[in-house]
Amino acid sequence: MLWTLVYDSIYAHQDKADDARVGIRSTALLFGERTRSILAAFSASSVGCIALAGHLNAHGAPFFLGTGLAATQLARIVYRTDFNDRASCGKGFSACGWAGFWVWLGALGDYVWLQLREDDQASVGPISQIDS
Repeated sequence: MLWTLVYDSIYAHQDKADDARVGIRSTALLFGERTRSILAAFSASSVGCIALAGHLNAHGAPFFLGTGLAATQLARIVYRTDFNDRASCGKGFSACGWAGFWVWLGALGDYVWLQLREDDQASVGPISQIDS
C-alpha cells in the first residue's frame, strides 16, 4: 500500500491542475508542497516493511541486496522528480516499476542461493553415512 501511494501520487501530480479545476481530491493536491517529504516517508516505510518481512522469513543477502537497490531507486525518484512538470512526473511514475523489479530479483536470487546451498548440503550428506 505504501509503495502504491508513492507511484500513484507521482502520477496524480501530472493532472493536479485539472483535478483542482474540476474538484477531484487527489493525493497530489492533498500533499501539495509537502509531497517530496511525504513520499520519502512512504518509500522508507515501504522498504522497511519489505526488509522486516525478509528478516522474519530468514531471507539472505541476495534478498536484502535487491531491497537495497529498490530503496536506492525510490530515493532517486523522490529526489529527482519535479512535481510541477508533467514529463518529469511521467518518468518518475514509470521508474517506480524498477523498485518492484529489484525486490523481485532479490527474492529470486535468494531462492536460487537457498537451492544451491541445499544442493551442496545434500551432496555431502550426514557425517554418519560417510564410509571409512
